[in-house]
Amino acid sequence: MFNACTLSRRKHSEQRPDDTGHALPGIDHGGPEMNRTRSRWTVLTLGLVFLLLLAMAVPAAAVKPVSPDKAQKLTWHAVTFGSSDYVDMASRVPGHVNINTPNGRVTMIINGQITLTPYTTYGVWIRELTGYTGPYLTSYAPLSYYKLATFTTNAYGRGSFHLNIREGDLTDGTRNIQVAINTSAYPTDFGVTVAATVKFTSIKTG
Repeated sequence: MFNACTLSRRKHSEQRPDDTGHALPGIDHGGPEMNRTRSRWTVLTLGLVFLLLLAMAVPAAAVKPVSPDKAQKLTWHAVTFGSSDYVDMASRVPGHVNINTPNGRVTMIINGQITLTPYTTYGVWIRELTGYTGPYLTSYAPLSYYKLATFTTNAYGRGSFHLNIREGDLTDGTRNIQVAINTSAYPTDFGVTVAATVKFTSIKTG
């Protein structure tokens, strides 16, 4: 039980005089200003959490891969050392390549446009065509690289090609494709690579 003496000591301890003899105020745990500050911090915290979750969700949707059985449009890039193994992704070459894999008598359709040196003949090389049995000009077996056609640019340096790989000339499945453009002095010339698509693009046939 509390007696008068106890209550007196408690009341005295809640307001102790300072060195000047004035009573010190008790600790304030609330008040309108404190509540407003807490509300602002709560709103700010929730906003930051929402922005963080949004930032995590957007990249996942942005990098959704293209299905390998869909038509794809690829860009040309310059290469270094005259080889399609060294594609310079920072250096674009005007033009593009469309690759389509329809069902039917044609397994793969490859259409390309590119701008290079005027009045010059180039060869179109495709890899990786493991198991390919169709017509070609020459090949490099270690990389399953096939030179399928040549084209000559016009006065503006523009050239194009159209390739049909027929059913039965290429086994069904998913393969990593790269298209490269090489110089071509004659049909069976290997030449030097001057432009290529990214290494590699997954393409599904069949």
